[in-house]
Amino acid sequence: MRYTPLQLAEAFITTGELDDALTAINEHLDETPDDDDARRMRVGILLRLADATHWQMALADIACLTTLTPDDYVLWMRILDAQGDDGALEVARQMYVAHPNDERAAEIFVERLVAAAAYSEAETVLNAMPEDWRWLQRRGDLAALQDRHDDAVTYYSRALVLLETAFAQTTVGFAANFKANLLIKRAHANRHLGQLDEAEADYAAAEKLLPGDVMIAFNRGLLAALRGDLPHATELCRDAFNRANDTLRAMMRDELDDDARFETLANALV
Repeated sequence: MRYTPLQLAEAFITTGELDDALTAINEHLDETPDDDDARRMRVGILLRLADATHWQMALADIACLTTLTPDDYVLWMRILDAQGDDGALEVARQMYVAHPNDERAAEIFVERLVAAAAYSEAETVLNAMPEDWRWLQRRGDLAALQDRHDDAVTYYSRALVLLETAFAQTTVGFAANFKANLLIKRAHANRHLGQLDEAEADYAAAEKLLPGDVMIAFNRGLLAALRGDLPHATELCRDAFNRANDTLRAMMRDELDDDARFETLANALV
């Protein structure tokens, strides 16, 4: 039995013989250049070969596709990122324009816009998205990033209400992390607004869902510092620091360094 070039390419991919797979898929595309699925297969092979020459060949293949799917755009951005090319934001914009109803396309576009500090455009995209807890959380995150903490509190509060509705028929444990994360974010926003009682209530509620979470304990220490209770703040933050891993410790140091109000606490911890 004689196998077709496409069948050979599939077999070589399975066995990891990528050079042979590329040769076979090249033969197939020479004969049937309009086969977009085969062209996508070749893109996958070229990406696995992973060098600048093959990346350029992959980009050329993507440009030849009749219609680009969100997955095609994602691969395009992945190649640009690997090359150190800053054109991925424009590709994300094209993906969103081509697929405005695809929430993943919108999510990726928003992430790229935020990374580029294009906050106004990111907000426009977010405002067009459905009123559900995930998108409201993102709107809250964007507001907090711009120091619009009152708006952030509003968005997180609406998200919490919709979260409760969305998970009303599921087990409590499944939604606990989502709810705790929203409570922590709202607590942060309230802390920035000086609404310490509200922040304390949210941290306490989050801690019930995530007992032993060192970042919650650390943030409660920051609240104690803002209330002027340095001994209690030092106790809470030191205990959290001692229980944290290196990544979380770095986050704690950044939190202390970024806010002049915690200078005394930082010195006490040292």
